Amino acid sequence: DHCPQRLLRHVIRCYLRLTEHPRAKDALKQCLPNELKNNTFAAYFKDDANMCKWLGQLLTAVEVPGAHQLIELAQKQQAAQQQAQQQHA
Repeated sequence: DHCPQRLLRHVIRCYLRLTEHPRAKDALKQCLPNELKNNTFAAYFKDDANMCKWLGQLLTAVEVPGAHQLIELAQKQQAAQQQAQQQHA
């Protein structure tokens, strides 16, 4: 079922867009859901490097410790996906 994953992608992108506005960014530092800060949705990130990257960018923007690890994970996932695509081509 891809509905929860699609919804999560949209939620993360919306929060990420909000960080472009200084007042919204400051508010998110206080009220970003803990479920986005911990590994509650980790299962959804293993197959979606973009979502992992966006969450890493969001967490970096609101200064959550360890956010860079998500970005690094996303980069590794994208490299693995590209390598798999090249092998199948």
